[in-house]
Amino acid sequence: MRTLLMGMSGQFSHIVLERLLAHSFDVVAILVAGPRNVPLRVVIPAGGNTLPHWRRELELPLLNPTVALAPVAREKTSVNRGRGRHDSALYSVQVPASPLARAVTEGIPVFECGKVGHVTTTSWLKALDLDVVCVACWNSIVPPDVLDIPRFGFLNVHPSLLPAYRGPFPLFWQFRMGETAMGVTVHWMDDGLDTGDIAGHREIQFEDGVRGAEA
Repeated sequence: MRTLLMGMSGQFSHIVLERLLAHSFDVVAILVAGPRNVPLRVVIPAGGNTLPHWRRELELPLLNPTVALAPVAREKTSVNRGRGRHDSALYSVQVPASPLARAVTEGIPVFECGKVGHVTTTSWLKALDLDVVCVACWNSIVPPDVLDIPRFGFLNVHPSLLPAYRGPFPLFWQFRMGETAMGVTVHWMDDGLDTGDIAGHREIQFEDGVRGAEA
């Protein structure tokens, strides 16, 4: 099934890309959100080099592009606290894996655009002859005429149990409200904000103290 992944360059979109590839979807391209004034352009050509502003992000995830999080370095050190010295574990910053890194290893071309409804982008989408577009963390509403381009439509992966917590930053609001039963919903996109027919969902229980990156 010819598939386009639309998303960001971070962990959430990376996980969705991993699942698509694991289930043998033919991911023909990845489209990442760029600044509003950026027209459609190539970020990573199939098997080629990357634009300079993406290079730093690709360096570490390329070491292990198939994991959800890059390994976290851990070391023991002694620190002064008041009158005594105590051993303390220092952790490096967790670096989210990137779909861009996996795109390099799989030879999947990556594009970016600032406005998915621009005529250049819509012409490109039509030329891809897509069966479905999978969206995982997009920063703007997709126009209705664009939703009609792929053969079967657009599927969105949303990190909440819809219809609860529609819209942006669903994980933040669920943590803010003290929810412990969260989840993920896959739904068909329409012209509303996370209002399309639900294709499936899964509830996930979180214990107290779970951080956003772990969720």
